[in-house]
Amino acid sequence: MKRREFTDDGIYIRARESAQESHGKQPEAQTGDETEKVVVFGMETSLHLRIPERVKNEQKRLQYLQAAFKGRHRPFRPNENPATSSSTGELTEADYIYLNRAYGVEDRLARFRMTLKVHKIPNPKMRPIVCCAGTRMNHISKWLDFQLQRLKPFVPTYIKDSHDLLAKLRNIGGLPPNARLFTADAVSMYTNIDTEHAIRVIHGIQIPIYEFVRWYLL
Repeated sequence: MKRREFTDDGIYIRARESAQESHGKQPEAQTGDETEKVVVFGMETSLHLRIPERVKNEQKRLQYLQAAFKGRHRPFRPNENPATSSSTGELTEADYIYLNRAYGVEDRLARFRMTLKVHKIPNPKMRPIVCCAGTRMNHISKWLDFQLQRLKPFVPTYIKDSHDLLAKLRNIGGLPPNARLFTADAVSMYTNIDTEHAIRVIHGIQIPIYEFVRWYLL
């Protein structure tokens, strides 16, 4: 019998018990109807990845939710003709049954923690953090951030990132002796964005379902 020790990330290390197993073999880790081939690391251990079933559940749920948001089908009204469901955006009967069951899946709860700002001397403060990793809020936030990033090139003072800033400074040429560099930092940027204004900005953007789901799965 082989020993399995799972980590919190769904990874387990399988210890080989026989030295006669072929080196470099690529075993298969089975999870339901999914099969993932993984590479053996070293001679005595092999790494396996367990694919969470909830990832597939959430993908289907988000496809349905986005379609419902756009008004492409009636909530929980299945299209019994699979041949036309992809073109009309309606749910097939199988999807209808599947999603009814998927809504019973519990979501992961957010966690609250605090870190110390050790660079704030002599009176360091605490930085409160709400960790939403693995929650639905986390995936939707990633998707929303991606959509807002598309607007940056239209801002006259647009800078992509720190590397972009350094590249611009290197190419700026000679500066006069009295030149000054000013920097600024956003305070609670996302919480200070007016919700109504943000909705008006992104309203009407056409986003394919596959792109929405792709960012959810990241």
